Amino acid sequence: MNKRYGEESGRDCPLYKGKPFDPDHEGHWAWRSDQILGMAAGEIYPDTGEGQLSEWLKNYTPDIVLLHLGHNDAGANETPEQMARELKEVILLLQKDNPDVDILLAKVIPSAKPAWNRRLSILNAEIEGIAKDMRTSSSDVVVIDFSTGFDPFTDTLDGTHPNESGSEKMAEKWFDGICKVLDKSRPGKTGSQR
Repeated sequence: MNKRYGEESGRDCPLYKGKPFDPDHEGHWAWRSDQILGMAAGEIYPDTGEGQLSEWLKNYTPDIVLLHLGHNDAGANETPEQMARELKEVILLLQKDNPDVDILLAKVIPSAKPAWNRRLSILNAEIEGIAKDMRTSSSDVVVIDFSTGFDPFTDTLDGTHPNESGSEKMAEKWFDGICKVLDKSRPGKTGSQR
């Protein structure tokens, strides 16, 4: 679990329906893809986990992964090609750990920062192709489109980090994607049971 010990629950996250964000999950925020892969030089952000993906996977084997990577990469001036290559490497590691893992791969939320947004737009244009290339007979890679309907000027706290409305938009899309994956895994089930 990625619990931030010694801190108030969800202290630096926006409220959702008046409640703080639940930090009891295996989510890791503020990472770039190269950091998750263990390829980054320099300092790893504190309070975001204890190791790179290969280390985290020693403690658990996920069946479903929600993958929203690229925003911080764009902020670090990585090229869209580099970001796409690293996303594929992350997916390969997840599939190596569990050949049956289903991955919800996000088209990244837009940024209010024009330079970031240019790189993110190029990356997002590649996401469908990445999903198609990485999908296997036992590991689905489902695209979740956060880039559509998300306004970085009204759906973020600071042009980058989702506020309550942005978080709600993202949660609804994650939920729909999870339902799609779960419905596919149950014989005789089709469509979301929402």
